[in-house]
Amino acid sequence: MGLDRTEHIRKPCPCGQGQLEVDWCTPDHPYADPTSGNFQLAIRCARCSQEYVFTDQGTHAVLLQKTEVDARDREESQINKREKQLAERNQVQEYLAQFVERLQWVPTAVGKRQLLKATGFYVQSIGTFRKDLAQRGIGDMVRGQFSISHVPRMLLVLARQDKELVEEIKQMEQRKEELNRPLTPVGEPIGELTREAVYSE
Repeated sequence: MGLDRTEHIRKPCPCGQGQLEVDWCTPDHPYADPTSGNFQLAIRCARCSQEYVFTDQGTHAVLLQKTEVDARDREESQINKREKQLAERNQVQEYLAQFVERLQWVPTAVGKRQLLKATGFYVQSIGTFRKDLAQRGIGDMVRGQFSISHVPRMLLVLARQDKELVEEIKQMEQRKEELNRPLTPVGEPIGELTREAVYSE
């Protein structure tokens, strides 16, 4: 299935040798909803594509410094690697096994679901939860979702302490929040990225 493209933005790139392009793309079939689609952004300039990233930020298209984006991505990758290393530690796997055992002693599906939710796990509706519980078992359900960020609340449930681990997890979570904040754009926004802006032209 192809795409119908509507030209939305065509502006000169920063160096003036190419241009910044934004297209509004919708599925190319008779039943497509013209108000549902996505924006595709591109820098048509070899020089500027090495220096900038053209992306969406909220409801606007903006240019970001590529060096800043690359540095943020590298740090996020390093944090993700460290989180995986911590999650694979024998001690952490022991905490996880003890938490699963604790859940197995909870007599009802409602109680298991409440405890998972209180520990930061995503839980579905009680009906879906009961079906998954019967089909997969609580161990598979927990291990399939587990991440190192669950450990601090798991330790509270288990009445155990691991101050050094919890502090490292806290620092990584704080840093990830900082990295998720929008980077400062280069100059003013290039244009608005809303359906209303597309169809008002």
